Amino acid sequence: MSARNSLTEEERATAIAALMAEYDIGEARADRFVTEYYETLESYRDPEVLKSLVAKFRNSRV
Repeated sequence: MSARNSLTEEERATAIAALMAEYDIGEARADRFVTEYYETLESYRDPEVLKSLVAKFRNSRV
């Protein structure tokens, strides 16, 4: 099951909005982040996990 299908539209929109607000990234980048890393983001409410993942994502070639 893809990340796009494992989230409701409301959950997906909430995750994207939170990433955009917290880490000052654009919607497209936040959307890719959610799509590519959702399996790991089950613990996304833990700020340290999210910060680590965002740092990894920011350092990747997108």
